[in-house]
Amino acid sequence: METTLVTTSKQTAHDLIAFTAMPGDAIKREMDANYLAMLVEEHPNLDKKYFIDFIHKAQLTGADPRLNQIYLVVHDTWNAATQSKIPKGTVIHDYKFMMMKAEQTGELDEKWVDIVEDPYLDIQSGRKRPSWTAAATVIRKGKKTVFKARFWEYVKLNKDGSIGGNWKGMPMFMLEKCAMASALRWAFPESLGSIYVHEEMERVIAQESMPVQQIAPRVTPPQPIQIAPQAPVAPQVIDNEQAMVTVSAEFETAPELDLTTDEMREELCRFLSAAKDEFFTSIGKNRGVMLSAVLTAKEDNDIRRQYRWMISIVKGQK
Repeated sequence: METTLVTTSKQTAHDLIAFTAMPGDAIKREMDANYLAMLVEEHPNLDKKYFIDFIHKAQLTGADPRLNQIYLVVHDTWNAATQSKIPKGTVIHDYKFMMMKAEQTGELDEKWVDIVEDPYLDIQSGRKRPSWTAAATVIRKGKKTVFKARFWEYVKLNKDGSIGGNWKGMPMFMLEKCAMASALRWAFPESLGSIYVHEEMERVIAQESMPVQQIAPRVTPPQPIQIAPQAPVAPQVIDNEQAMVTVSAEFETAPELDLTTDEMREELCRFLSAAKDEFFTSIGKNRGVMLSAVLTAKEDNDIRRQYRWMISIVKGQK
């Protein structure tokens, strides 16, 4: 039985490589079919499209899985329609490989990361909560690219809301890697645009594995900072059923001029993250596209315009 399984896995691996490889393609020389056969054997129920995606990413970036430069992370995702878990494969690159690729271009002048305390406005309590922001700067051929990664956007949370993985022991180091990876993608889109590292994908993978009702709430990071004297407020889970009502109640007494551009940006992100899928279907928009537009908007007027749109939406829900 074992021999049959290995033979089948190797044949599947050869079929996948033949399907994805082009004439003279380096993947025929660099990727050992035995390695792919091992993956197929280890994850027999995984859809072949994820193996094909893995091969394509290795082919496009030149990453060698045998050197741990690229991984296929297999995890369960929650299917709301069937109320069950199905396996999914996510392609992850090594952080050091990403740095190496940027340096190999010969166009990387400088890079650095600054981390600052950056309290955010909690939509549920209306008060500031502790947080941090890592600002990564990359200079390519004299052109500066800056990307800001906020702690609550990337930290990995367990089902009970506690901080998980390496984020618990070295949160600033993890946040620094997330910021730098994004800055490098923006600065080198042609060579690094499809590369994502494990540190920035941990939260996404963890949340995809949770049923909707078990998605952990955001929590205050474990290192307290002094902001302003106020009574502590316990974090709460955002209920999608009440998301529109909660947002509307908070913003009815929060005039636009009382918020900075960054605070408006954060509230827009929270609003879009909490809204139900049916909401986006009704307005003909995509949640991911809208979130990306908010996070990458550089003009204050763009943020204010989207913020006013949000206020009109939540008031219309009443």
